[in-house]
Amino acid sequence: MRFLIFIIILFSTLNLFAIEQDQLISKIDLDFLFDNNVSKWNQNVVFFDKKKSMSKVNSDDEIYSLKSLFKNGSVTIKPYFNKHKVIKIDLEYEFVKFDPNINNLIFQHYTKLENNYCTNILNKKNIIIIEINKCIN
Repeated sequence: MRFLIFIIILFSTLNLFAIEQDQLISKIDLDFLFDNNVSKWNQNVVFFDKKKSMSKVNSDDEIYSLKSLFKNGSVTIKPYFNKHKVIKIDLEYEFVKFDPNINNLIFQHYTKLENNYCTNILNKKNIIIIEINKCIN
């Protein structure tokens, strides 16, 4: 239930006029996302698919992605599982118009994640893909 509340808050804030630092996924949010199994994740995505600003994205495997729309584009969350545990999460921000301020905000936020999370950021002008893994200590 905490996960559902988290997702509702996350995506309701992402649908505001602009992305701000406190609307990006935090370490606490990642803890919730990495604490899912395939079944729980898919059930939550199906629930959010009923909202106007969110949609379920089907892929070749049996795991759904969750896409949320905001004023200047969308963000898609795609978890990757190994034996029903999340091993990696991709966040794909797609923008209608390139905004260097948003680009810098996203880059700075995700490169500063602490502790157990490692990131790799792919920047393709109007699309930013953030790959997040749990770091091996």
